Amino acid sequence: MKKKKIIAVIIVSILVVTCFFADYLIQRNSIYKKIAKELEIVENSKTKIYSKEYLELINIINSPKLKLNSSLKEIEKSLDSLIENKTYAYDENYRNINNLKTISFGDADYVISTKYPNIIVNTNDNCGDTITKETGYVKATITVIYNNECITDNDAQIKIRGNSTATAEKKPFNIKLSEKVDLFGFGAAKKWSLLAECYDPTMLRNKLFFDLAKDMELEYTSESEYVNLWLDGKYLGCYLFVEPVDSGKTRVDVDIDDGDFMFEYERERAEEGATYVVTTKGWRFVLNDPEEPTEDQYEYINNKINELDSVLTSGDWNLVEKEINVESFAKFYVLNEFAKPTDFVYSSVKFYYKDGIFYAGPVWDYDLSSGNVTDVAEVGYLHYWEGYDLANNHDSSKGLYCTENEIFNALFMYDGFMSRVKETFNDSKELFESQFAAGGKLDELLNKYLPIISRNYENDVYDGANWDVSKEYTDIAYKRFETYEENYNYLRSWLSDRYKWIYKEIDKYR
Repeated sequence: MKKKKIIAVIIVSILVVTCFFADYLIQRNSIYKKIAKELEIVENSKTKIYSKEYLELINIINSPKLKLNSSLKEIEKSLDSLIENKTYAYDENYRNINNLKTISFGDADYVISTKYPNIIVNTNDNCGDTITKETGYVKATITVIYNNECITDNDAQIKIRGNSTATAEKKPFNIKLSEKVDLFGFGAAKKWSLLAECYDPTMLRNKLFFDLAKDMELEYTSESEYVNLWLDGKYLGCYLFVEPVDSGKTRVDVDIDDGDFMFEYERERAEEGATYVVTTKGWRFVLNDPEEPTEDQYEYINNKINELDSVLTSGDWNLVEKEINVESFAKFYVLNEFAKPTDFVYSSVKFYYKDGIFYAGPVWDYDLSSGNVTDVAEVGYLHYWEGYDLANNHDSSKGLYCTENEIFNALFMYDGFMSRVKETFNDSKELFESQFAAGGKLDELLNKYLPIISRNYENDVYDGANWDVSKEYTDIAYKRFETYEENYNYLRSWLSDRYKWIYKEIDKYR
């Protein structure tokens, strides 16, 4: 009897195990059939280049290791997601659509664009990852590839540029060629700048306002173009290639030997090796050219800038009109009040003295502008936001801002200047409206440059640079939105709101 019970238990156990194993095999077979069908869909597509995620999943599927059904279901779910979101691979036409091709250059392969310029920099000591702003220039070979042309300078130099941007993950650079070269039709020169646009998720603000300044006929506005940049074999992404604000026949045409000079408003920052002028009223400037003046040059420039201070605060509009080019100051003010760059009350506000008169400009530095400034109290830019103390009702598109700059604050005491500001704005209304209108300047830039900007944010599977459009790369900028479209729409909406507010404000002027 006891033996019969044992046999019965064994038989039942075998049946249970058999049923369990049969169910396991049925489920396993069903999942594998589903996976096989999905793999067939992939293989029958025109896809030739698979993503890393897809290849890793295939390795797991083909692994001889025993997998539980729960693990298989997770694999199935992952494969479903890759196929549904079309991230399992990219189509063989992807490179054609985005104007990409692989070239061998030196010891490395580069996926360059045939539509946009490409700049390849190889430092002599392969030190691109370790250079800092303090390193200064390092020797490099720089190659520019564009429109089936290739220009190589084996004796060039590169350094990190900027102030706060110099500490960003994506570094901006200055390059210096061994001889003058005309790149992209901008005029022959040795020095050029590469702006990383790390703080602006749209990457459009600098380009937008440089182009607007040119349309407003502000003298010596920098030419600019988007480029792909590699440093020591690593693709760094999309950069804005620009003419730096520098003296020269193709730049700011000032004659230092004839008493002309360039300078910049600098309220607080102190840099080693820079030359500063502080006026009797405490206005502070840094000299751009000459950077290292002789004693005689410094005394002359110091006297001229103090004279500017004295005239602007004299209360005599007739004297002011003789001291400055009013048109350039009015255009410069109107453009910047519209753009509202945060640095305008601190630094990067440029001026030059030419043929015995002061001019405002050229324009510069708009990545932290047009609403792209934090409203976090601890960071300290609350004065950028109108009505900040009103709970949940602060708005950076409202309020005068550039009048906080001491020079323009002084100019606003004159009816003559306010009248010129009103006239300039009225003459430029259509131009301002076109910046944010549907099909306007902002849309034009997006349509023209979206492929190269998108590549900045794509991962390496798509030959991208892996930057994150939603990541906060600085605490100075405004909070980022999750998608490029949201960041773009924020910029457009802000410009529209800013224009409406300024329209009403300037209409009050004398």
